Amino acid sequence: MTFNNFVKHRDDGGRSKCDGHYHSIEERVIALSTDWYNHKGRCMKNIRISANERSVLTKVVNECDLIMQ
Repeated sequence: MTFNNFVKHRDDGGRSKCDGHYHSIEERVIALSTDWYNHKGRCMKNIRISANERSVLTKVVNECDLIMQ
């Protein structure tokens, strides 16, 4: 797992693929792997991530190309 963000003026920050905008560190956003990203089919949609009896609602803003890592 890598931790990147979409905050302007940060070394690890960049614009998201879905909307071309920066997103604040307070926003709950996520990059999905290529298959789940579905050619932008899930862009700007909310998804719920669950683990260890807890969950969080987050918005898809980018693709995470696992082949390139």
